[in-house]
This record gives sequence, C-alpha cells and structure tokens, in this order.
Amino acid sequence: LLQWLKAHDKKPFVYCDFHGHSRKKNVFVYGCRDSQKPRKVEEFPAILNELAPLFSSQDCSFHVERSKESTARVVVWRLGVKNSYTMESTYCGADQGPYEGTQVRIEDLEEMGRLFCIGLHRLSEGMCPPLQNECTKKKDGKRMEVLDDEDTDEEVTMEEEEETREEEKEEDEWTKEVEEEDEEI
Repeated sequence: LLQWLKAHDKKPFVYCDFHGHSRKKNVFVYGCRDSQKPRKVEEFPAILNELAPLFSSQDCSFHVERSKESTARVVVWRLGVKNSYTMESTYCGADQGPYEGTQVRIEDLEEMGRLFCIGLHRLSEGMCPPLQNECTKKKDGKRMEVLDDEDTDEEVTMEEEEETREEEKEEDEWTKEVEEEDEEI
C-alpha cells in the first residue's frame, strides 16, 4: 500500500499500528521525533490526551532507538510519514482518571478507538491543544523523569538524567544522519 501511494505521489496522513503492552498501564503511543520539527509528532497524542481519559501522554515516547529501527512505525516514518505511531494498550489496567485501579474492558478499547478517530479528525483540522513540557512527576519529594525507553518503567533522578540525555543526544545525531542519507536517496 505504501509503495502504491508513493508511486501515485500520495502520502498517508497518519500511520498507526496497535499493540498490547504487558508492563505499562493505560493507553499511550510511541512515535518518531523529527529533528526538523521535533514537537510536531506530539500533536496527535496531545489531542488524544485531551479526549480520552484512558490515554496517558506521560507514558508516550518519541525517541527513535537503534534497536527499534526495524519496527513498522520507524520504517514508515523513514518513508516520509511523519505522523507514524505505535499505540500500546495495557494488559495491566489503568492508573489514572476514572479508570484508575480497573482492568481495561472491551468497551473501553472500543471507546478508545472511537476517540482515536475523532482525534484524527481534529488533527486533520489543525485543532491541536498547546503542547506540554517534558513529562515529569514527583516521587518522594524529588523530581523524577520518565525514561524514553519503551522496554522499561524505570525512573531516574536529576543526577542520572544527564547520562541519559547524553545517550539520547548521540542517538538523535545518528537519527539526523540517517534522515539526511534518506533524503539523498
């Protein structure tokens, strides 16, 4: 389908594959941050966060890791679809809003699907809420930041954050190099 669209000078507006997540709670997305428009990828999740009580923008990650290069969202993103996501829905239940402490039911997932479609419409109409700063929360009186790693639920203190930022900077530089190579092709 993507090859056909490309051959006819068309591009999907949004690509999203849907998965279940065995360790994190709520519904959230992984996306691909573009170095030229780094906040653009956060618009759709911001809309979903406003619409859907089960959706958690705090659990979203937009960092492209080398180990995730072969995932569908990254491959499609490299093909030029900048709104490329993996939506993850919990197997563990929710820990926020009216769903806190409950298991996710089929009806909840159907509602999330309906709100996903409304969110697509709002995104296509440019109806994006103001974007928030980095996702942060407090624990035991210390500022904690959620890691941008979809395979962990770890949290780091501000002292540990600097090391993580250096690694992200290296990966961002690598991503930028790959984007430039893609443009040359």
